Amino acid sequence: MFPDAGDDAATTVELGCIDSIQASGYGNPISYTPEDRPANAVDGSLRTAWTVAAFSEAVGERLRLRLDEPVRTDRVELVQK
Repeated sequence: MFPDAGDDAATTVELGCIDSIQASGYGNPISYTPEDRPANAVDGSLRTAWTVAAFSEAVGERLRLRLDEPVRTDRVELVQK
């Protein structure tokens, strides 16, 4: 969004074994609010969430997690707000 901004203009979040989180978007077309950020999808709290397409259709929106290492699991729990 701001190609000339330096690293000091970025916000970072450290979430354990997650190397990076990418999303097709968040918030709404007018503003990028911190409470809607993609990192909120995996913070372990049901009080926060990754929110996207507030005023539009959410078809095609994506959330991508890259883990530090492969993880073996027997389940993935998704909660829709």
